[in-house]
Amino acid sequence: MIIPNKKRKMSLGEILFAIFLFVAPAFLINVTQWQYSYVEESEAHTVVAHYIEYWEIGSGRLELSFSDHKNLEVFMNRYDKVGEKLRNISQGTELTMKLHPTSHYIMSIHTSDTEVLSFELTQQEMKWERTAFLWIGGVWLTLEAVLFLPALFTDLKEKLKKRGHPTDGFIIKRN
Repeated sequence: MIIPNKKRKMSLGEILFAIFLFVAPAFLINVTQWQYSYVEESEAHTVVAHYIEYWEIGSGRLELSFSDHKNLEVFMNRYDKVGEKLRNISQGTELTMKLHPTSHYIMSIHTSDTEVLSFELTQQEMKWERTAFLWIGGVWLTLEAVLFLPALFTDLKEKLKKRGHPTDGFIIKRN
């Protein structure tokens, strides 16, 4: 029977490799399959609510407040001038909106006579975001392979050289 003589400590390379190994795929799956996933307009949830106001919450995102529904967030307003269009809508106006089924972002907004946010343009923006995040994740995994794998194998080689025989550092007891 072989009993380890002392506890093995993980090197910094091994720790970083383990962290990056789990973070990158989790990041990619979350972003591409949940938050920015492609949906057909028929799959989107339809919500009708009475508009009160909106405010910008950073990086092109808008949050809308309603009298008869919880606050909702517009994904992006890069293509449409959503904020400008919402300024022209009076309080209490009924808005019909399509929401993304998993992230619950507003993907389209319509009044009885105006299109405030287009579903198709929101889909294009989400596609762009998905693509960007896939590239970021791909670069992340490539950097992991280029930077951390060699360090990990170098650490292992050095430890094997120091250790010598595979059973060195172990106490072997015979029954």
